[in-house]
Amino acid sequence: MAPRNQRRYRRGQDQTWREKWTIFKHNRRKASWHELIAYGIILNVFGAALLLIKAQLDKDVIKAAVEQKFRDAGIRVNSTDGTPDDEEITEPSSVLLVMITMGGRMANVVGTMKLYKGLGKYLSDRKRKKFQSTTERIQNGEAETECTELLADCCQIC
Repeated sequence: MAPRNQRRYRRGQDQTWREKWTIFKHNRRKASWHELIAYGIILNVFGAALLLIKAQLDKDVIKAAVEQKFRDAGIRVNSTDGTPDDEEITEPSSVLLVMITMGGRMANVVGTMKLYKGLGKYLSDRKRKKFQSTTERIQNGEAETECTELLADCCQIC
């Protein structure tokens, strides 16, 4: 297998779709932890906005159901907000409610996964840089450390 820093090419045009996909996956740039956290925040905000819209639609559905029950019972409610009493409140489609709910929850799940992946990548990069600096100091002979201090630097979680 070729190293990750080399680009893969194939000379002929007779590539299968699987070979094209493998080459594409190998050559693409991976997202940094900054990008992952930004994507996660954007997706979570988008999901929250969709669920807020759904909550407003649910409120309208409940209001329409209550007013329908009052009409069926023959109770007439005075309107204080200036709207006519005969106005019909339209209920949103149940398919629309399900799609908005599903989209909001999916955006929240994917956003949370991106946030965790970004946080993990940040901690991994930080740990790698700390380990690299410790190794460079030891190779240059600058540091006179004990084995326990070296082990603590290498195996530290954060």
